[in-house]
Amino acid sequence: MNAGHCYLILLPNDGSVEKLVEGDSVIGLMSSMGITRGRTTLEKGDLLVSYTDGLSETRNPEVEEFEDERILETMRQRHSRTSRNLVAHLVPGVHVFAADAGLADDLTLMVVQRN
Repeated sequence: MNAGHCYLILLPNDGSVEKLVEGDSVIGLMSSMGITRGRTTLEKGDLLVSYTDGLSETRNPEVEEFEDERILETMRQRHSRTSRNLVAHLVPGVHVFAADAGLADDLTLMVVQRN
């Protein structure tokens, strides 16, 4: 977790996918806990993806979670790597995965692309 949130994912323009894992536990959980910072640079065309656990923890009728690995695999499969294209595939993809089970939590997805 990254301060209690899902890790950010970087999709460089070269087609790779990288989970940005710098971070700590939930903010304020323990008063003595420090904060670790990470730093990256976005190049032209790179995507930065942020999402809530409503995406990764969505369950299908068999009670399997969508999980980070399915999210990463969906990102790896996208040939047209634009922010709109990624959202257009991830959101319907999780709804299809959930099927009749529906979404049990809020789902927030933010994709930023450097132009």
